[in-house]
Amino acid sequence: MLMNHFLASPILRGLVAIFAATLVLAAFVAADMPERQRQLSEERLDILSLAAGKRAELESAVTKHLQVSTAFASLISVRGFLSDREFEEVARAMENQAPSMRNLGVAHGTVIQQVYPLPGNEAILGVDYRDLPNQWAQVEQAILNREPVMAGPLHLVQGGNGLIQRAPIFSPDGKTFMGVISLVLNSDQLFGSIGFNDQGRVDFAVAKVLPGLKSEEIIYGRPLAATMDPIRLTVKAPGAQWVLLAVPKDGWGHSAAENLWRLAVQVLVSLLVGLAIGALLSYLHRLQAALRQLETQKNQLSEAQRVAQMGHFEWVPRYSTMEWSEQLFAILGQEVRPGPMLADDFWRVIHPDDRATVAEALQRVMLEASKVSHSIRILRIGGGQRWCLLTLIRPEGVPLTGAEIHLVGTLTDITERHQEDEERRRMVQRLHRSNEELQQFAWVASHNIQEPLRMIGSYLQLLERRYGPKLDDDARAFIGFATRGAKRMQNLIIDLLAYSRLTSDDGPMEAVDLSELLDRTRSHLGDALGPPDVTLTAGPLPTVMGWPDQLESVLQNLIINAVQYRDHARPLEISIDAERNGPQWQIRVRDNGQGIDAAFHQQIFKIFSRLSADFETEGTGIGLALCRRIIERHGGTIWVESQAGEGATFCFTLPPVR
Repeated sequence: MLMNHFLASPILRGLVAIFAATLVLAAFVAADMPERQRQLSEERLDILSLAAGKRAELESAVTKHLQVSTAFASLISVRGFLSDREFEEVARAMENQAPSMRNLGVAHGTVIQQVYPLPGNEAILGVDYRDLPNQWAQVEQAILNREPVMAGPLHLVQGGNGLIQRAPIFSPDGKTFMGVISLVLNSDQLFGSIGFNDQGRVDFAVAKVLPGLKSEEIIYGRPLAATMDPIRLTVKAPGAQWVLLAVPKDGWGHSAAENLWRLAVQVLVSLLVGLAIGALLSYLHRLQAALRQLETQKNQLSEAQRVAQMGHFEWVPRYSTMEWSEQLFAILGQEVRPGPMLADDFWRVIHPDDRATVAEALQRVMLEASKVSHSIRILRIGGGQRWCLLTLIRPEGVPLTGAEIHLVGTLTDITERHQEDEERRRMVQRLHRSNEELQQFAWVASHNIQEPLRMIGSYLQLLERRYGPKLDDDARAFIGFATRGAKRMQNLIIDLLAYSRLTSDDGPMEAVDLSELLDRTRSHLGDALGPPDVTLTAGPLPTVMGWPDQLESVLQNLIINAVQYRDHARPLEISIDAERNGPQWQIRVRDNGQGIDAAFHQQIFKIFSRLSADFETEGTGIGLALCRRIIERHGGTIWVESQAGEGATFCFTLPPVR
């Protein structure tokens, strides 16, 4: 209770966080004292290590560039002087190997004969080094010492500073002087490639030792570096004496700013620790609230399971133990018991005939990490049997093997639902038998009714032939009415029989070529399309999935409907075409007949619905209803697009061939 009160008070949590931050800061200050001493002693060693690395890079870069001229001198010594074209090719290759090279010259003897690049340097061709006092000293030194000599850096006429190396050329036996290789390097680019200009904490400079004067001249870098007690490292360069200087950017002994920065960081870290402790205490407070909410949700879940008659469990197959919820005990008709339950306790309540099903489901879930559900029977302890839905799940991330594997399952009492399903199944069976009996009745009734109708029609025709001359006009009209009525009654029975038989199984669908089906329909219609003013045309028609006889009945009824309701003031034109409409084919049957008012577009597809009440007009009112039923059995829809006096277009959709 005291801890709960403490966590619930923001003031107390804040005081604890401030106290913790103070302790952390004090620990930082105490621990930092020897660190400052160590830093002062190691600062110079650190810069020495950096300077040594830069010296190695500088020596490597200088050696790499200067080896180019040495290699060129060796090439000429062995092969002799190159032609201008060969010289240019070799110089271009050397330029790729030595990116800091400004130009390259070759003197035959002491006279300059070749230079690269030539543009801008034509004036030095034919010049004798002996006529150049400021350069002859280095050339003569290289010849006498038989080794390269480096001069500079010097300010170049082309701009920037440059290093000049003179490499003598002797014959392979070393007895004959052949000439001099002169290589000019861009010193700014060379030193810059080492990284001396990087914005780091150390300033670097390169000084040239002046022989005899015991002094140095800064040739690259910060001029004041020589006056700041720098780290001094001798640089080994062929034909030159250089010294690499390195000093801290802020000078030696200027670490106060860094110490202040370290102190600021320590204060910041202390504050962060205090804030973290405060956040942790707040988190503990929220965690307690979440635990209370979790307990509330657990109670709500238990109540929801009680209402839904659903219990859950966790199953650890390795230890054969299960954790049951309270509602699971209630479903099984047992009293709630503490502690884990044994798996055998669960197996005993499963109906013996369903245990194999549960075992198979358990094996599948353990191997495939799937969700499996089965309806099983449960034997309650107090007696009686209940139908339950068992669902087994292996949570994601749980391995297939090992001690960690466990399953989660639910058991829902579905006894009432199972009884309702059984009753529904029995009703469906009774309905199926009733439909079969009704179809049989319709078939028998139609045949029994058609026989007297045929007899009535036959005797009326016999009466008309035998006594026609003796009858007056009214009697003959009455006989005609009776004959047509009998014929219409017979057609009505035939259509009703066809309508009722659509519920029967016609077997699987097959591919139906509508073009061939239309040709067959033409031949079956015969005289209906015989008048010269009746024209039936069709565009390309697709192959669809369906029952051929039923689709022929659709085409036949739509064509007969167009003939029956034609406009006798103009020739009848019927056209049939098709187009793809999404996943289905849309078929259109157009005519230029009487048309249909929009108010009757839905009514015409109802059974026994006829727009004309004229007894003389043929038709039973079943044809379009039959068409709709057939199209719907094919998974499509049928509708009409028409206005009175403007003809009609009947549209229906059919599935394509799969």
